[in-house]
Amino acid sequence: MNLFGLKKENNKEKNSAAVKTITNTTDVTIIIVVLVLLVIGAIFSIIFSNRINQFVYRTKTDFITSSVHSETGVHIGDAKYFINWQDVDSQQKLTEFVDSLKLTLPRVAAVNIYNKDAILIWSDLAVYEETIGQKHEVDDIEEVLEKGQITKSVNTEIIRQIGLPNLLEIYTPVFITNKDNIIGIVEIYL
Repeated sequence: MNLFGLKKENNKEKNSAAVKTITNTTDVTIIIVVLVLLVIGAIFSIIFSNRINQFVYRTKTDFITSSVHSETGVHIGDAKYFINWQDVDSQQKLTEFVDSLKLTLPRVAAVNIYNKDAILIWSDLAVYEETIGQKHEVDDIEEVLEKGQITKSVNTEIIRQIGLPNLLEIYTPVFITNKDNIIGIVEIYL
């Protein structure tokens, strides 16, 4: 009987070891599945949060595009004011355009206007007054010319000068009649 008893104990030990191995394997599998699900969840969260941010930005800024285009037609009306931007008449037209934008869009804190070559042709920011006539924001202007309106956060120097937190920079293409014939870009600090 001892022989049979030893065999039973050996079988119990083998079964117990097999159960522990299965349990360990199951635990590892569960941990791996949970980690994979967490990674997939994180990826989807990032994707959807970016889409939600884009939607919110678009919702907040679409009216700016339409206001810029309507005020362009009313106050500028001709590409010559962007081409001959140094003329007194052109500067007057650009000033009227910005004043009207600020009435239409009351949350506008400041405005910069660029021609298609990324030359700053008008600004109401003191930090940029000395650099009117020079190239600025070349990468941003090229992106707007390629993709259309873009929205960015404002650097701390501009926030400090304007004195308002939570500003956005909204770059909007300017055209007179045809969306494909962009004559310049307006950068609005909203």
